[in-house]
Amino acid sequence: MALAIEANPNTNAVLVRRHGVYVWGPSWEKAKSMAECYDYLFEIALKMKQCGLDPAKVPENSPYRSPVNEDAAPTST
Repeated sequence: MALAIEANPNTNAVLVRRHGVYVWGPSWEKAKSMAECYDYLFEIALKMKQCGLDPAKVPENSPYRSPVNEDAAPTST
């Protein structure tokens, strides 16, 4: 976990397989808020996978598609 945190210094959460998510922040209120947000996002990602959708895929017509990576093949974890 320490290596993941060191490799991603701007993150505020680490998801550990078979353990869950560890969340931190500048205060307990912010950490609690982030934990609730991640819980919601994980639930949506799980429901998407159950429907056969890839939650990591950016839709072709999305305004959030990065022009830098348009030629790159989409990656999935």
